[in-house]
Amino acid sequence: MYTRRFARGALLVSWQFEYGFVPETETTCRWAQCHPTAKALDVDRSALWKGYPLQARLVERLNRLLPKRTLLSPSRTRWEDGNGSYVDVLVDGEQLVDIAVTIDLRMPCLFFVSELALLANERQWLAMSIDGKIFRPTVRRFLVEIRLALARRRVQMPAEFAARKPTLGKRHSRRNMEGKADRAR
Repeated sequence: MYTRRFARGALLVSWQFEYGFVPETETTCRWAQCHPTAKALDVDRSALWKGYPLQARLVERLNRLLPKRTLLSPSRTRWEDGNGSYVDVLVDGEQLVDIAVTIDLRMPCLFFVSELALLANERQWLAMSIDGKIFRPTVRRFLVEIRLALARRRVQMPAEFAARKPTLGKRHSRRNMEGKADRAR
């Protein structure tokens, strides 16, 4: 199985898509001060979260979205669906350090993606992909970024994709799934 180690130290397999959330106001303020040739990868996500405390409302919202999983690290909390998609919240004391999301693309859940986009927009967060793209989180934009990430990986390692093709398309949409249920009746 092909894996790749990223800057955060996490191992991702080819069918996972990872991104992090960053506060919009802090990101735009810091980005305006950056050199014009700077890339998003040059920006430390944890530095953007300085001064943002972990709020009980965020924890409650994530508890309603996914079951909480206990980890050995007291600074990391994970909410996981059991199928490989999860949300990691890293803290230092009561201060947020990072919010990272991993989506397993073998069986993607559009409800999970849409709820995270809604949560991010309510809290005025931006999404930052591992390759450094910063974007306003919407379901449509997440799907575009996921497809682009899959296309890049398909070019980089075609043999793995010939053996196992993760899919994300019409057959996974809610409308299409409801249509199949109606036809089965």
